[in-house]
Amino acid sequence: MKEKSLWSEFALVFICLFVSVSRVSAADTNTLSISPFHLLLPVVELTLESDIAKDMSVAGILGYGWITDTDINGSRTKVNIFEAGAQYRYYPSGDTHKGMHLGLEGLFVRPSFNDNSVKVKGSGFALGPFVGYKWAPDSGEVYDLQVGYQRMIAKVEAKDDVGNQAEASSTDGFVLFNFNIGFRF
Repeated sequence: MKEKSLWSEFALVFICLFVSVSRVSAADTNTLSISPFHLLLPVVELTLESDIAKDMSVAGILGYGWITDTDINGSRTKVNIFEAGAQYRYYPSGDTHKGMHLGLEGLFVRPSFNDNSVKVKGSGFALGPFVGYKWAPDSGEVYDLQVGYQRMIAKVEAKDDVGNQAEASSTDGFVLFNFNIGFRF
């Protein structure tokens, strides 16, 4: 039953992302970018931004990868990460090619890992505003920087082979920092 719920959540996120980056008219342009900082984890996070007007755009975000964590006993654990989200951007200065933008980002994150005896699954949703600057020279590359604040609601469930279960939830705020490099098409 839990696996079916995960796939239905993934399908809903995929549909929302598809709708958010759909082109409105033939005159629209898109930007595909990657976060180089996420690659250090290694997590591949791609953002597809689609212009809906000269001063407005929407973006879909997809990410997948893992982080490696070391517990207090020195054991290393590989935690799989899936993320999906969307942004709305308004450019009060400049346009969607070059200028300052204000926006709102919503991001769904699902970490999980399995070792020999314990299965852990989490889910979190972060939402918050940001301010940024995007520069896209005539050669087609794009540099995009954003800083903001987000509130996250997170939940983690753990089960072991013996039947023990634990659950925790948290709400917290954090600083958002995004830097992406990409190209326009």
